[in-house]
Amino acid sequence: MFFWFCLDMVIILCVILTCFADRRQQRMLSYIVATVLVFVSGVRFMVGGDYASFAAVFCDSGENIAEILKIEPSFYFLAKVLKHIEISYQGMFLFYSFIQILFLYKGCQYWLNNDYKKITVALCCFCFLPFNAYWESMNTVREMTSVIIFLYSAKFLFERKYLKYILWTFVAACFHYSALLTLLYIPVANISWKKCYSILCIMIGLFL
Repeated sequence: MFFWFCLDMVIILCVILTCFADRRQQRMLSYIVATVLVFVSGVRFMVGGDYASFAAVFCDSGENIAEILKIEPSFYFLAKVLKHIEISYQGMFLFYSFIQILFLYKGCQYWLNNDYKKITVALCCFCFLPFNAYWESMNTVREMTSVIIFLYSAKFLFERKYLKYILWTFVAACFHYSALLTLLYIPVANISWKKCYSILCIMIGLFL
Protein backbone atom coordinates (compact mmCIF):
# COMPACT_ATOMS: atom_id res chain seq x y z
CA MET A 1 0.00 0.00 0.00
CA PHE A 2 2.83 2.38 0.83
CA PHE A 3 4.36 1.79 -2.61
CA TRP A 4 1.14 2.71 -4.42
CA PHE A 5 0.79 5.81 -2.24
CA CYS A 6 4.34 6.87 -3.22
CA LEU A 7 3.54 6.23 -6.87
CA ASP A 8 0.48 8.46 -6.66
CA MET A 9 2.50 11.20 -4.97
CA VAL A 10 5.24 11.10 -7.64
CA ILE A 11 2.70 11.44 -10.46
CA ILE A 12 0.79 14.23 -8.71
CA LEU A 13 4.08 16.03 -8.02
CA CYS A 14 4.97 15.88 -11.73
CA VAL A 15 1.57 17.36 -12.60
CA ILE A 16 2.11 20.23 -10.15
CA LEU A 17 5.65 20.88 -11.40
CA THR A 18 4.56 20.95 -15.03
CA CYS A 19 2.31 23.92 -14.27
CA PHE A 20 5.41 26.02 -13.48
CA ALA A 21 7.84 24.57 -16.04
CA ASP A 22 8.84 25.73 -19.51
CA ARG A 23 8.10 23.61 -22.58
CA ARG A 24 11.36 21.62 -22.45
CA GLN A 25 10.85 20.82 -18.79
CA GLN A 26 7.21 19.93 -19.40
CA ARG A 27 8.25 17.44 -22.06
CA MET A 28 10.79 15.89 -19.67
CA LEU A 29 8.17 15.60 -16.93
CA SER A 30 5.78 13.88 -19.32
CA TYR A 31 8.55 11.40 -20.20
CA ILE A 32 9.17 10.76 -16.50
CA VAL A 33 5.50 10.00 -15.83
CA ALA A 34 5.28 7.72 -18.87
CA THR A 35 8.45 5.87 -17.86
CA VAL A 36 7.19 5.38 -14.30
CA LEU A 37 3.91 3.96 -15.59
CA VAL A 38 5.73 1.52 -17.89
CA PHE A 39 8.12 0.42 -15.16
CA VAL A 40 5.49 -0.14 -12.46
CA SER A 41 3.15 -2.10 -14.71
CA GLY A 42 5.98 -3.98 -16.42
CA VAL A 43 7.83 -5.28 -13.36
CA ARG A 44 4.82 -5.99 -11.13
CA PHE A 45 4.58 -9.44 -9.59
CA MET A 46 1.27 -11.22 -8.97
CA VAL A 47 -0.65 -7.99 -9.48
CA GLY A 48 -3.65 -8.05 -11.79
CA GLY A 49 -6.42 -10.52 -12.49
CA ASP A 50 -4.72 -11.87 -15.62
CA TYR A 51 -1.27 -12.30 -14.09
CA ALA A 52 -1.45 -15.97 -13.08
CA SER A 53 -3.36 -17.09 -16.19
CA PHE A 54 -0.99 -15.18 -18.48
CA ALA A 55 2.01 -16.78 -16.84
CA ALA A 56 0.44 -20.23 -17.23
CA VAL A 57 -0.45 -19.72 -20.90
CA PHE A 58 3.04 -18.31 -21.53
CA CYS A 59 4.60 -21.50 -20.16
CA ASP A 60 2.24 -23.70 -22.21
CA SER A 61 2.39 -21.70 -25.47
CA GLY A 62 3.36 -23.91 -28.36
CA GLU A 63 2.65 -27.08 -26.36
CA ASN A 64 -1.14 -27.15 -26.20
CA ILE A 65 -2.95 -26.65 -29.51
CA ALA A 66 -6.18 -25.71 -27.71
CA GLU A 67 -4.43 -22.82 -25.99
CA ILE A 68 -2.82 -21.68 -29.26
CA LEU A 69 -6.24 -21.40 -30.91
CA LYS A 70 -7.62 -19.31 -28.03
CA ILE A 71 -4.91 -16.64 -27.89
CA GLU A 72 -4.12 -13.79 -30.26
CA PRO A 73 -1.10 -13.91 -32.63
CA SER A 74 0.84 -11.24 -30.75
CA PHE A 75 0.74 -13.21 -27.51
CA TYR A 76 1.78 -16.48 -29.12
CA PHE A 77 4.58 -14.88 -31.16
CA LEU A 78 5.87 -12.86 -28.21
CA ALA A 79 5.86 -15.93 -25.96
CA LYS A 80 7.84 -17.94 -28.52
CA VAL A 81 10.42 -15.18 -29.00
CA LEU A 82 10.92 -14.57 -25.28
CA LYS A 83 11.24 -18.27 -24.53
CA HIS A 84 13.71 -18.64 -27.38
CA ILE A 85 15.99 -15.95 -25.94
CA GLU A 86 15.40 -17.34 -22.43
CA ILE A 87 13.43 -14.44 -20.96
CA SER A 88 10.68 -15.24 -18.48
CA TYR A 89 7.04 -14.23 -18.72
CA GLN A 90 7.93 -11.05 -16.83
CA GLY A 91 9.36 -9.77 -20.11
CA MET A 92 5.92 -10.23 -21.64
CA PHE A 93 4.31 -7.95 -19.06
CA LEU A 94 7.03 -5.35 -19.64
CA PHE A 95 6.43 -5.50 -23.40
CA TYR A 96 2.67 -5.04 -23.07
CA SER A 97 3.16 -2.21 -20.60
CA PHE A 98 5.55 -0.44 -22.97
CA ILE A 99 3.16 -0.80 -25.91
CA GLN A 100 0.22 0.50 -23.87
CA ILE A 101 1.96 3.62 -22.60
CA LEU A 102 3.72 4.28 -25.92
CA PHE A 103 0.47 4.40 -27.88
CA LEU A 104 -1.30 6.25 -25.10
CA TYR A 105 1.45 8.88 -25.18
CA LYS A 106 1.44 9.09 -29.00
CA GLY A 107 -2.33 9.44 -28.97
CA CYS A 108 -2.15 12.22 -26.38
CA GLN A 109 0.43 14.01 -28.52
CA TYR A 110 -1.99 14.09 -31.42
CA TRP A 111 -5.24 14.83 -29.58
CA LEU A 112 -3.62 17.45 -27.31
CA ASN A 113 -1.54 19.12 -30.04
CA ASN A 114 1.82 18.30 -28.41
CA ASP A 115 0.94 20.31 -25.31
CA TYR A 116 3.20 18.48 -22.84
CA LYS A 117 1.51 19.99 -19.80
CA LYS A 118 -1.81 18.57 -20.94
CA ILE A 119 -0.13 15.25 -21.82
CA THR A 120 1.21 14.93 -18.26
CA VAL A 121 -2.25 15.72 -16.88
CA ALA A 122 -3.80 13.17 -19.27
CA LEU A 123 -1.38 10.47 -18.08
CA CYS A 124 -2.31 11.36 -14.52
CA CYS A 125 -6.01 11.05 -15.38
CA PHE A 126 -5.25 7.64 -16.88
CA CYS A 127 -4.29 6.58 -13.35
CA PHE A 128 -6.92 8.37 -11.31
CA LEU A 129 -10.10 8.54 -13.37
CA PRO A 130 -13.08 6.63 -11.92
CA PHE A 131 -12.67 4.06 -14.69
CA ASN A 132 -9.28 3.13 -13.14
CA ALA A 133 -7.89 2.59 -16.63
CA TYR A 134 -4.28 2.11 -15.50
CA TRP A 135 -5.21 -0.51 -12.93
CA GLU A 136 -7.64 -2.12 -15.38
CA SER A 137 -4.74 -2.44 -17.84
CA MET A 138 -3.14 -4.84 -15.34
CA ASN A 139 -6.32 -6.94 -15.15
CA THR A 140 -7.24 -7.12 -18.84
CA VAL A 141 -3.85 -6.72 -20.46
CA ARG A 142 -4.62 -7.68 -24.06
CA GLU A 143 -7.98 -5.91 -24.15
CA MET A 144 -6.57 -2.62 -22.83
CA THR A 145 -3.63 -2.81 -25.22
CA SER A 146 -6.06 -3.19 -28.09
CA VAL A 147 -8.25 -0.30 -26.86
CA ILE A 148 -5.27 2.04 -26.47
CA ILE A 149 -4.00 1.24 -29.98
CA PHE A 150 -7.49 1.96 -31.27
CA LEU A 151 -7.58 5.33 -29.51
CA TYR A 152 -4.30 6.17 -31.25
CA SER A 153 -5.58 4.99 -34.64
CA ALA A 154 -8.82 6.97 -34.32
CA LYS A 155 -6.95 10.00 -35.63
CA PHE A 156 -6.86 8.34 -39.05
CA LEU A 157 -10.61 7.88 -38.85
CA PHE A 158 -11.18 11.62 -38.35
CA GLU A 159 -8.63 12.45 -41.05
CA ARG A 160 -10.49 10.04 -43.37
CA LYS A 161 -7.32 8.03 -43.96
CA TYR A 162 -9.26 4.82 -43.92
CA LEU A 163 -6.52 2.52 -45.22
CA LYS A 164 -4.23 3.49 -42.35
CA TYR A 165 -7.12 3.13 -39.93
CA ILE A 166 -7.85 -0.38 -41.20
CA LEU A 167 -4.19 -1.37 -40.97
CA TRP A 168 -3.94 -0.16 -37.37
CA THR A 169 -7.21 -1.92 -36.57
CA PHE A 170 -5.63 -5.19 -37.65
CA VAL A 171 -2.60 -4.39 -35.50
CA ALA A 172 -4.94 -3.88 -32.53
CA ALA A 173 -6.70 -7.14 -33.42
CA CYS A 174 -3.39 -8.95 -33.04
CA PHE A 175 -3.67 -8.08 -29.36
CA HIS A 176 -7.41 -8.74 -29.04
CA TYR A 177 -9.80 -9.87 -31.75
CA SER A 178 -12.59 -7.61 -30.52
CA ALA A 179 -10.75 -4.67 -32.13
CA LEU A 180 -12.15 -5.79 -35.49
CA LEU A 181 -15.53 -4.45 -34.37
CA THR A 182 -14.12 -0.91 -34.58
CA LEU A 183 -14.18 -1.23 -38.37
CA LEU A 184 -17.88 -0.44 -37.99
CA TYR A 185 -16.87 3.11 -37.10
CA ILE A 186 -15.90 3.80 -40.72
CA PRO A 187 -19.50 4.27 -41.98
CA VAL A 188 -20.25 6.27 -38.81
CA ALA A 189 -17.37 8.63 -39.62
CA ASN A 190 -18.92 9.38 -43.00
CA ILE A 191 -22.03 10.82 -41.41
CA SER A 192 -21.95 14.62 -41.30
CA TRP A 193 -21.88 14.99 -37.54
CA LYS A 194 -19.98 17.46 -35.48
CA LYS A 195 -16.63 16.12 -34.34
CA CYS A 196 -17.67 16.15 -30.67
CA TYR A 197 -20.67 13.91 -31.43
CA SER A 198 -18.46 11.50 -33.36
CA ILE A 199 -16.03 11.27 -30.44
CA LEU A 200 -18.94 10.68 -28.06
CA CYS A 201 -20.26 7.81 -30.22
CA ILE A 202 -16.82 6.20 -30.31
CA MET A 203 -16.35 6.47 -26.54
CA ILE A 204 -19.83 5.04 -25.87
CA GLY A 205 -19.07 2.16 -28.23
CA LEU A 206 -15.88 1.33 -26.36
CA PHE A 207 -17.75 0.83 -23.10
CA LEU A 208 -20.61 -1.21 -24.52
